This record gives sequence, C-alpha cells and structure tokens, in this order.
Amino acid sequence: MRNLGKVGVIFTGGGLAGCYSMGFAKALAEKGITADYVQGVSVGALTAAKLMSTEWSIEETEKLWLRIQELGSDSLFNKWDWKKVVWLPPAVYDERHIWDLIIDPIDCGKVVESPIKFHIVANNRNKKRFVAFSNHNMEVRKDPSRIKKILQATTGLYGFLPSVCIDGDWYGDGMSFMLNEALKARCDTIFVLMNDQFSATSHNYGEPSFLKQFISGFRDCVLQLDTREIKYARGRGYDIIENNPSGHFDDANPLHKTLHRRIRHFADGLREAATNVEAKDAFVPHRIVVLTPPKPIPSLHTLGFKQANPKTGYPGDISLAIEQCSKLPDEFWEKI
Repeated sequence: MRNLGKVGVIFTGGGLAGCYSMGFAKALAEKGITADYVQGVSVGALTAAKLMSTEWSIEETEKLWLRIQELGSDSLFNKWDWKKVVWLPPAVYDERHIWDLIIDPIDCGKVVESPIKFHIVANNRNKKRFVAFSNHNMEVRKDPSRIKKILQATTGLYGFLPSVCIDGDWYGDGMSFMLNEALKARCDTIFVLMNDQFSATSHNYGEPSFLKQFISGFRDCVLQLDTREIKYARGRGYDIIENNPSGHFDDANPLHKTLHRRIRHFADGLREAATNVEAKDAFVPHRIVVLTPPKPIPSLHTLGFKQANPKTGYPGDISLAIEQCSKLPDEFWEKI
C-alpha cells in the first residue's frame, strides 16, 4: 500500500443499512489506516460519533450495531400510536429510542477533545443550505452536549423523524456528504463509506408499499447528490478508486484540471519538504476511495432488516453486512 498522506473518512447515510459502513470502518482499521479527518451524515454521523467517543474502538461500535440487530428495527423506529392523536403528528416515527440507545450514551467531551476534526452534516431548512458542524467549533467546545442535538438533527429525515431547532433555525437530515470540506481540510486520500451501490441493483422491497417506495426514491435522489460530490472532486484532480467499479465517474476527469491539481500539490510538497525534515508525507497521490457493498442484502434497507435465526443458522442482516464489508479482496488493496 502506497503512502496515503492525510486521510479523510466519510460515513454516509442510509438508515439501518448504515451497518455496511461499520464493516468498511472495520476493514480500514484492520489495515492500520487511521483517520485525520472524519465526516458523518445521518446514520453515518452516529457511527462516526460513537467511534470518536471511544477513541476509535471498532469493537464497541460494532457491539452497538449488533445490539440493534438483537433488539430489532422497532427498537429504533417505533411508530406513533395513531389512535391516541386527533391531529397529524410532526413525524411518522418517534426519535426517543434513537436518542436513548445511540445518541445519549455518546461521550461528547471525548468527541470535542479529539484531535481529529469531525464534521456532522445537516440541512438548515430555514436558510436552505447544508451545514458542516465541527467538533472544534468554539460554541461546541464551550458546550459539548450540543453534539447530541446536532446528531439528532442530522438524522431528522423529513416526515419520518422530527426536525431539530438549533440557534433559532430548524435542521433536518443532511442527506448527502460535503466532499468539499474534506478537500478544504487538505485530505490526500478520502475513503467514502457507502451503504448502497452506484451501479444498478435489484432491491427487493417486498410489497410495494407507499413507505418503501418513498424511501427507495429518496435513496435514489441521495445517490445522485453523492455522485455529484464525487464528480466534483474528480474535476479537482482526484483519482477515483472503487471496490465495485460502477462507470459513474469515467467521464469526469478533465485533463487540464488534473494537471493543475497535480502541479499545485507538487508545489505544496516542495514547500513542506523545505520546512519539514520528515517530509515522507509530502508527495502522495490524491484519491477518492469509494467503498460500496459488494453484495447488497435484499432484506436490509433504511427501515428494516432480518434478525438472526438460530434455527436456520442465519447470523442476521447486520452481522452479515459487517462481515461482508470488512473482508475486501487483496486485489482491491493493491490498487491503493
């Protein structure tokens, strides 16, 4: 494996399918790859925050995901009791269980004290723009508990989970990541941990209920936003490496922009080498490493999954997804 330089790791959204990203994080850890910059959106922010608060303990974070599998999807998404209300509720699901099981136990002090810069992406619905909240922001440093409110905001999927008011503005699900923030942080190698494939897949959502059709359409829109972000980085001269080549980014590599980026990076390397006797990180390639599930599990989706079945020996969708994504083939690592 070549020198990776400054490493960024981005955890994307996808609800309960976010366990794929947990598997990829495990794969990176097993290769000794550590993050200098971390970004999370929606469920990805929850996984990233758990890792940040445990000093990147893969074991503890994986245990949380396996606990969710044990309890079942209803442990997070409990519907409102429609019989007890005479008006429409603000959201289909109640956020209490997500708060109690995942958000509230997070040690915000450790997240803020971490030397790793951590961005949580949410959508400011008042100003109609996406915002990257930083763990090193002065207001967050003064009151680390703000992290919990921001995590609640980034998971506020419109109509399904409540939006959150922060400093007078309402925030909802961040939807897509903000790759430009990782570029501004001068990351050389950026791992994007996806929970869905860019290439065509045959999702089996069972009966075409309104809820499942809506979630499927929402994920399609998010994938288009994700594609745009990666193509933007490609246009800035970053190479794209995929564990599952999709062809989505083959036409987004303008030669002049690539050369411009390489020349600028080379000049930055010369300046760093002139001032740093340990200049081994000065000359490294610029890559976006896109990791997508090798074999998406049909029953694992945003709002549901299959639990373990001792009678048949099935380990459960979440266990299978983590195991699948933590074992990337040697030929993929040779590309890096």
